[in-house]
Amino acid sequence: MSCGLPENPLDKTGPIDVDGIGQLVDQLHAMAQPLTILRGAVGALQLSPRISQQDRRYVEMCVAQTERVCAIMSGMRDQVDEMRTGGTEPSKRADANVTSDCLREAV
Repeated sequence: MSCGLPENPLDKTGPIDVDGIGQLVDQLHAMAQPLTILRGAVGALQLSPRISQQDRRYVEMCVAQTERVCAIMSGMRDQVDEMRTGGTEPSKRADANVTSDCLREAV
């Protein structure tokens, strides 16, 4: 199973309007809930003495990647918040590059 991005995700997006920003906020919030559960579960596994050394490697990878996704989502939320509260109209200021920094970091 892969959650791979298109070859160049920035080519596949377009301008974001005010309604689009609201939808993006809702989607980020919806993604944060299961991510918080995952973060807690892998954190608990990381502390468990019952995990073998061989399995611990995979738990550590899962913890690292979960933290990475959390950081990317945090960056995306910060950019969306900046667009919502900034002085420029979102339709003029926000386009496909709204998540460009986060996408570059993810790839």
